[in-house]
Amino acid sequence: MKTLLTSLIILVTSVVSPVFGNEPMSRPSSDKLTESSKTDKPTESSKQNYQPKNNAEMVQAIKQKLEKSWELELLVGISNSDKYKLRVQIKVNSDGFVVGKIKPVDPLEPKGNYLLAFELAEKAIMRANPLPIVPNKFPNGLVLEITFDPYTGFSF
Repeated sequence: MKTLLTSLIILVTSVVSPVFGNEPMSRPSSDKLTESSKTDKPTESSKQNYQPKNNAEMVQAIKQKLEKSWELELLVGISNSDKYKLRVQIKVNSDGFVVGKIKPVDPLEPKGNYLLAFELAEKAIMRANPLPIVPNKFPNGLVLEITFDPYTGFSF
């Protein structure tokens, strides 16, 4: 129970602190963690090389990388910013690197503040590159459609 609680505190800290601009709390020393908690979740140092085991983990890992890269505050300063939801399409190779252009899907031709929202989405994707994908599952890569919504976040 204590290990589960420690893992939840670490998870909440790593998710909440970027949102509120606080530095993450220090993690408990490794000698206090059980062996299973060390291997179940990626550590800060291993997140760069984290490889999800299934599609659900992949989607969650991609969302986390995008959240850290999306400069949402640049869009939030605009009135009615919550309406600038957009959908983009990307191609990812078998190693998780984005290949080709990031394409707007909805709106198809972003203009005005939608163009700003699209540019912020592009930058977030490129900063998050490579994306964590399930190893050996997509030998030809894959195409993802991602919705960037200033109000609710990301969806696939």
